[in-house]
Amino acid sequence: MKFIKLDLLTLLIGLFLFASCENISTIGLEVDPNSTVEGSLVDTLTISSRTMMDDATNTRTLARYPLGYLKDPIFGTTEANIAMAVGLPNASFSFGTTPTLDSAILVLNYSSEFYGDSTQVYTINVNQLINNLQTEESFISNKVYPINNQIIGTRIGRLFPTSKYKVTDIVTGNKDTLKSVTPQIRIKLDNAYIQDNIVGLSESLLKSDAIFKNFFKGLRVQVSNPTGNGAMMFFDLGATNSNLSLYYKKSNNTTTPAKVDTVNVNFPLGNSSHAVAATVKHNYVGTAIETQLNNPNQQYGVTYLQPLIGLKNKITFPSLEKFSASTGQIVVNKAELVVD
Repeated sequence: MKFIKLDLLTLLIGLFLFASCENISTIGLEVDPNSTVEGSLVDTLTISSRTMMDDATNTRTLARYPLGYLKDPIFGTTEANIAMAVGLPNASFSFGTTPTLDSAILVLNYSSEFYGDSTQVYTINVNQLINNLQTEESFISNKVYPINNQIIGTRIGRLFPTSKYKVTDIVTGNKDTLKSVTPQIRIKLDNAYIQDNIVGLSESLLKSDAIFKNFFKGLRVQVSNPTGNGAMMFFDLGATNSNLSLYYKKSNNTTTPAKVDTVNVNFPLGNSSHAVAATVKHNYVGTAIETQLNNPNQQYGVTYLQPLIGLKNKITFPSLEKFSASTGQIVVNKAELVVD
C-alpha cells in the first residue's frame, strides 16, 4: 500500500501543475506597447552609379595571360598582347657540334577561357623586344613594350582552344613517334633569325640566363585587327607545354664515322624565373561609354562594368545622411544592394 499512496500523490501534484499553465501560444504576447520594437522596410534610398575607367594593374604574375582583338558594339574594341622573356633549358647550355636548326616553334598553351569566334581566320605575329624584359622595373597593364619592326613569326588560321595536337616526339636512337599534347597555339618562327640569334650563339652567351636574356631580349605576340568581331583567348604560360621549341641537327662525334642526330630542346617561358607581361588597351570611341566617361557628373540609367582592367562602377548613396537624420536612432537588421 505504501507504493500506491506515492503514485496517487504524484498524480495530484501533476494535475496541479498542468492546471496552472496558460496556453503556450499566448506566452510573451503581453508586451508593454511603450517598449515594442517595430521593423520597417525602406527601399526608396537614392542610389548614384557612375561608369569609371578601372585602374591599371601589375601583370607580372598572372595565372593566365590574355591575347586577342575583340570588337563589341557597346564596349568598343579591346586589344591584348603578351611580352615574354625566353630562358635557357639549363645553365651553360650547349647545342653541341655544328648545330643546324630544322624548325623553331613558339608554343602557347591554352587556358580554359575563350571569348569570341574561333571559326574566324586570325593573323598572329611575333616580334623581338628591343629591351630586356627581365630587367624591366614595372609590368603595369597599360605599358607598351617596344619591338623591332621585323616580324619573325606568323600564324594565319582558325583557333582551336579545346582541341589537342599531334606533334613529333624525337626519340634518340629510335624512330620518331607522334604524341598528343594539350590544346595550344604553335607559331613557326623564322629559321634564319633563330639560327643567328639563338642556335649559333657562342658558349659565352649561353653561360647563364642573365647573359642570354641580355642578348635575346624576349618576344612580343600580337593579334592583327580581324575582319569580324574577333576573339579574346587566354594562355597558361607557366605550363611546361608553353615554350620555344627548337628542332635541330648536330654532329655525334661519339660514333665512327660521325653521325648526325636530330634533337628537340625547349626554352622555357613564363615561370617564376622568366618575366611575362600583358598590355591591354580599350577603345570606347563612338560608344555610349565614351559619353559617360566624358561626363562623370551626370547620372545615366545604365552604367557599365568590364573585365580585363576595363570599367568599374562607383556607387554612392547621396541621401543616406538625410535618412539617418530623419529616422533617429535605429538598428539595421539587413542592408542589400540589388543590381538588375
